[in-house]
Amino acid sequence: MIRHLGAQRPRGHGRRRRDGRTYPCGGGGFLTLPPLTSPPARELVGLARPRVWRNLLLGTVGVMLIVAAAIGIVIATRRNGSPIPLTSALTATPGGIDLAEVLNGTFSANSFNGTWISDNEFLFRSENGALKMFTVETQSTEELVSQEIMAEWRPFKYSLSPSRKFLLVVHDVQKLFRYSYLARHTILNLETGESIPLAPQRVRSRNDQPPLLYATWAPTDDALAFVSHNDLYYTTGPDLATMYRLTDTGQIGSIFNGIPDWVYEEEILSSNSALWFGPNGLRLAFATFNDSRVDTMNFPLYGRPGDLSFQYPIQQSIKYPKPGRFNPVVDLWVVDLAKLISGSSDTVTRLPPPATLSNVDHYFTTVGWASPDFVSVNWMNRHQNVNILSICQAESGVCSDDLVHESPDKAWNDLYTPPMFDEANGDTYLIILPTFQGDRGHFKHINFRRSSDKTLTPLTTGTYEVVDILSWDRKNHIVYFTAAPSGRPGQRHIYYVGDLSSPQPKQAYCITCGFKNDFNEDCNYNSAEMSKDGTYYVLTCGGPGIPQVTLHRASDHSRLRLIEDNQEVRERLLDRSLPLEKRLEIDVAGGFKAQVSMKLPPDYNPTRFQSYPMLVYVYGGPGSQLVSDRFRIDWGDYLASERGIIYASIDGRGSGYSGDKLLHSLYYGLGTAEVDDQIAVTSALQKSFPFIDSSRTAIWGWSYGGYVTAAALSKDVNNVFKCGISVAPVTSWIYYDTVYTERYMGLPTPDDNLRAYDASDITRNVTNFRNKEFFLIHGTADDNVHYQQSMMLSRALEVNDILFRSQSYPDENHGLAGVKRHHYHSMEDFLNDCFNKA
Repeated sequence: MIRHLGAQRPRGHGRRRRDGRTYPCGGGGFLTLPPLTSPPARELVGLARPRVWRNLLLGTVGVMLIVAAAIGIVIATRRNGSPIPLTSALTATPGGIDLAEVLNGTFSANSFNGTWISDNEFLFRSENGALKMFTVETQSTEELVSQEIMAEWRPFKYSLSPSRKFLLVVHDVQKLFRYSYLARHTILNLETGESIPLAPQRVRSRNDQPPLLYATWAPTDDALAFVSHNDLYYTTGPDLATMYRLTDTGQIGSIFNGIPDWVYEEEILSSNSALWFGPNGLRLAFATFNDSRVDTMNFPLYGRPGDLSFQYPIQQSIKYPKPGRFNPVVDLWVVDLAKLISGSSDTVTRLPPPATLSNVDHYFTTVGWASPDFVSVNWMNRHQNVNILSICQAESGVCSDDLVHESPDKAWNDLYTPPMFDEANGDTYLIILPTFQGDRGHFKHINFRRSSDKTLTPLTTGTYEVVDILSWDRKNHIVYFTAAPSGRPGQRHIYYVGDLSSPQPKQAYCITCGFKNDFNEDCNYNSAEMSKDGTYYVLTCGGPGIPQVTLHRASDHSRLRLIEDNQEVRERLLDRSLPLEKRLEIDVAGGFKAQVSMKLPPDYNPTRFQSYPMLVYVYGGPGSQLVSDRFRIDWGDYLASERGIIYASIDGRGSGYSGDKLLHSLYYGLGTAEVDDQIAVTSALQKSFPFIDSSRTAIWGWSYGGYVTAAALSKDVNNVFKCGISVAPVTSWIYYDTVYTERYMGLPTPDDNLRAYDASDITRNVTNFRNKEFFLIHGTADDNVHYQQSMMLSRALEVNDILFRSQSYPDENHGLAGVKRHHYHSMEDFLNDCFNKA
């Protein structure tokens, strides 16, 4: 998937891009109870500081509505129809957002860093770094590992064994790709304090300990599976006394067992793992990827300046399939661990693909366990418009096609999350599928499937999209899920619906609609993490205000305690003048509406004539979203508050959470509707609002957004944009990977879609760059969007004698994390030149 760390992409592409419609707000929010005093709420504060989003919905509604009426622009409103507030509680004394603060994460909000380990307990790191366990029923906290021991190991990740006597810590990490890494794995005995290096062979000291590619506990005992040098191992206990090597075919960079190759990691599994324990731990499913026929992509590593060991660059190689070329060959297997331990030779069973796919290129996208004896596998054809969900007997490997789904819009399918099975029998499950909603087309909804009679019944319906299924309370026949409300794709709410055995089947209710945090700010962007059986959940009110994390009982949604209020972030923002954000909807071609956000400088006054330069930040990839109610402080807040630049984002055709008609607008035509909408909407804004200086309007984007930026400059014949910045862009889809590109574009062959590949190729359409200022930025060690992409565009511009600015970052990957200060200073310098020339 193409993205960078600063842009939001649904894969949860986080991956799966699912959302929802408005249901009655049954109960309309939560009972607000005061937090308990023991243990202190601060003890449950999360230490993780992820990149976050911000939305302070402001606007001068009266003036805007008059202008909007003339051009078809609709100002966003609250759920109850009241207008967006005109002022923000966070806007205070002068002093904007500093760039260093944005890059350092000064205003990043703490999230819930806990992990549910039962229906009543979760692990978390305290503020001092100790590992603790919180028990909901007793509201008590127990320290499992002291801050001193955690500081000694500095774990990148950790997981508690089922017996709770051992902790697996991941340390000394060397990052590989987006999800994968090499790291040492050590087992800590929580009773004795002993540390046991996890490795295929015994090691004498920590310094001799080899790195592993992945390791995980079995679900019901203290056995482990792990991957070393691309081979899969199993050990029956933390003492490592009994060790089994399950595969011996692994080859670094070519054959992968239990871990994905590059393209499966990036585009399908979104994980560094390709193994799945059965629910009772007696069987283990895993995938093997053979990349022997996949073409190799080479790029140099230049190394440290002045270092003799880098007199010659080091060649790096990745097996990277590009459109129309060979894909990895994948096989799925199940190991019967009980037979393995007993000494049986018949322990491994292959799970074959469906007969209709066995002789053609195909993928698997999900693996799950329907029961201890049955495995579910979702398969796709290479074009990714046909899904076949197979149910396989784990012992025999006999599989049946339980559900065949073809894209109803004749576009692509989007099934990357395994079904949620009824653990009692494995015959029924929940799955998210496109569901027809009349003339509005298809929207993602929860469907109930019974395998025995092949029935498929929608549990949710309406013009909204389900994002994900949180939990299925079989006892009370309730399904909890996250959805984006109808007409408000930038919001996320938590809902529940009765399953088919419920007294009120298929009746859905919104839990968080109308809910506010402790500062009386709307909670429009919510997420929840349910306990193992769904008795409790941790709710994150993620925006538009500063995030707040609370613990709730699911039966009545009552609040049990405050976990995190991010008071420090709130205090840091009190003395800042923040941008004012205007939200709009603008009509675009096809009868659709684009969602628009504009962050205006704090001194904006609608009664005073003053024009500002504007920078449009674009992503634009299928299913993406930039305009949302999620809290964030980013580069745009700095530019608006300190540099007086309007910072705009536009979600047009192809964006997510508004149904498949809008989403599938880009099918077999990347570089068309999503680019046209950036130009058309920006032009409409310029014509409608005199405070936008049309002579000083720029566009920028990263990754897919870099592609849309370059495409917009190449198609913008009316000079809507004076300049643009493309960071790590795709410039021709023939150079990107098979899975992502062919999902939307098919194959680059004359009998399929070569014409669209050619039409979308920026290197073939550079004439219009002659009238623009263009800045091209790329890291030379980008494993995702290769440096080759920018070099091809550079070559096309140079042979046409078109001047442009270019910045190459040696040995930097797609995220440019090692040079972020230089990167952002360079972009600001370019904008200064562009706007001053205008």
